[in-house]
Amino acid sequence: MREYLPLTATSCLHSALSHRNLVQDILLAACHGPAMERLEILNLAQPTETREFAHGRVDVFRIGGQVIGRASYDPGWRWSEHIGPLVGSALCDVEHLGLVISGRAAVRMADGAEITMEPGDLFAIPPRHDSWVVGDEPYVSVHFAGAETYATREST
Repeated sequence: MREYLPLTATSCLHSALSHRNLVQDILLAACHGPAMERLEILNLAQPTETREFAHGRVDVFRIGGQVIGRASYDPGWRWSEHIGPLVGSALCDVEHLGLVISGRAAVRMADGAEITMEPGDLFAIPPRHDSWVVGDEPYVSVHFAGAETYATREST
């Protein structure tokens, strides 16, 4: 049986400091993505790209080295019916990080876990899910992660 030296705060700090440049670089890349190279502004009325499909659309904005999306779905929209056939998948394989602006939508994971999102909700949704609009009001959300390949063949 191997014996391991106990970790102490001092040994952890020493290890972290000895690798601080690597750790710092990894954290900065994960938190901030690519460095911004110039001052930019985009108006929400002028997306970089728009992906339209039955009962909805996703406006894509490429700014500051990032990709942000605005999803707009009409009542009756369901991912498995209106996007799944376009990308060749029964469930959405994109992870999403976003904010609900208006309307309500439900999400059901492959394991059966289900939630309903409402205006003001921040959400983090892992891959392998279905989603649909709840009620008679259109649903709008902003996506800080997941917009780059959403509703494209690259999303599967």
